[in-house]
Amino acid sequence: MQLSAVIFDFDGVLVDTERLHWGAVCDVIRPLDRDIKWEAYLATLVGFNDRETFEILHREWGVDYDETNIQFLIDAKARFFADHVDRGVQLYPGVDALVRALAGCVPVAVCSGASRADIEAVLARVDLDGLFDVIIAGDEVRCGKPAPEGYRLAIDRLSERQPDAHLEPARCVAIEDTPTGILAARAAGTKVLAVTNTFSDTELSEATWIVNELSGMTPAALATMLNRLSD
Repeated sequence: MQLSAVIFDFDGVLVDTERLHWGAVCDVIRPLDRDIKWEAYLATLVGFNDRETFEILHREWGVDYDETNIQFLIDAKARFFADHVDRGVQLYPGVDALVRALAGCVPVAVCSGASRADIEAVLARVDLDGLFDVIIAGDEVRCGKPAPEGYRLAIDRLSERQPDAHLEPARCVAIEDTPTGILAARAAGTKVLAVTNTFSDTELSEATWIVNELSGMTPAALATMLNRLSD
């Protein structure tokens, strides 16, 4: 079974930014006399895009919201997140080598709940900009993860860029770190490699494979893992 494409989640897979997003959300809601602990953020908000995050928080608080208010919070969060990124952001072990090995060899995409502005700013910061064939951001889909829309759109756009590649979802590998991301990728028909950067292996049990980190992972290793499924 030939490897068709690799689709990376972003926060928590490529870059260690989940806590930066949490910090930015805390910065936004602090003037509202609200707070959210890391454990609560991890349990209820990781994997959702900014709009969904603030809609969920409003519902939990029992506070009415409108589009103008939500957009104000999204814009404020983007500014705070950029400030956190400027202080420094780290790639996870093995990411740089794997992305560079895949680029130009296998179609590569990002499918994330983060905004395009956040993704592009961080990729530039870690010197990975220009290496992905397609980027699907959270502000480009109607329904974020665990809905499969983002992954389906990533596969469609990769297929448009390389019509002769005959991309099949079952031969694509999504790399995820959250249960909601795994559900989204599986619903789109892909195989899923989960990394225990954010959740335990027990919580990621719906993935096809689970690893502790991407160090030593190569295009050949991904292809071998895929081929073993059909043996």
